[in-house]
Amino acid sequence: MNSKLNPQAGFSLVEVLVALLILSIGLLGLAGLQITGLQQNQGALQRTRAAQLANDLVDRIRVGGAAGYDLAPTDTYATLSLPVADVTVAQLDLIGWLADISTSLPAVDDGNANDVDVTVSVVNGLVTVTIPWTGDRQGTIDTLTVVSQL
Repeated sequence: MNSKLNPQAGFSLVEVLVALLILSIGLLGLAGLQITGLQQNQGALQRTRAAQLANDLVDRIRVGGAAGYDLAPTDTYATLSLPVADVTVAQLDLIGWLADISTSLPAVDDGNANDVDVTVSVVNGLVTVTIPWTGDRQGTIDTLTVVSQL
């Protein structure tokens, strides 16, 4: 018996399917990494914006003096809106600053759309600004607190 084995030329179907499976798992992993990276970048952008806004208010307090800048999370926009003749520089700063927050960060959904959700306190020359926002689609509330000496 003089039989020669034919050398295999090309790939078998099983080898091709295994290669496609490995490639698809790798591509799914890369897609997952891309999504995670985008989510982390969004969170970093929100934290950066919150830090900029907090430092902006601290600078406004330094310029305008410490009086009238205290703000509790349960305060409403109505408490800041007085007749035009009675509005102080601090109230104008807070109203403008809160408008910047509402356009820059996702609002905290606590069931009360009228409250400001932020905390600003000035005690003995120490300013504390706390800004909460909804950080992701699951409704997680992220918070940034900045403490500064005047």
